[in-house]
Amino acid sequence: MSEMGWEKYTELPIDESFDYGTRFAVSDTFGSENVRMSVFRFDPGERGPRHYHNPPGEEYYLILDGKLDIHMEDEIVEAGPGTILYTPSNKEHYPENTYDEPAYLLSVSAPKIPPGSEEGITIVEDVEDV
Repeated sequence: MSEMGWEKYTELPIDESFDYGTRFAVSDTFGSENVRMSVFRFDPGERGPRHYHNPPGEEYYLILDGKLDIHMEDEIVEAGPGTILYTPSNKEHYPENTYDEPAYLLSVSAPKIPPGSEEGITIVEDVEDV
């Protein structure tokens, strides 16, 4: 069982296994067993892969700072600080920074995806393919 704890996300280890953005490994740090929580930094021009979560997976995004375009199926949401977005299983989505400043995104998904893994996720279009 995981222990309770606290940290500033900017002081957490960076997960080097991701080839997009900068991932601060929140749930890995605390040993969460059921939920993956990450903070991503996307610099201008960066984006995540177009993907969906296989059932029963689902994901929430919360924009912490800056602005991102969140692609949700055929819709693009211009999301700024405080915007919360939800994607259920089998719905394609990805974040993209088309703005001039870095942006920080909190991602919470369940069930937990193992660290450094894309198990439970289907990549439709990888970052390198864009």
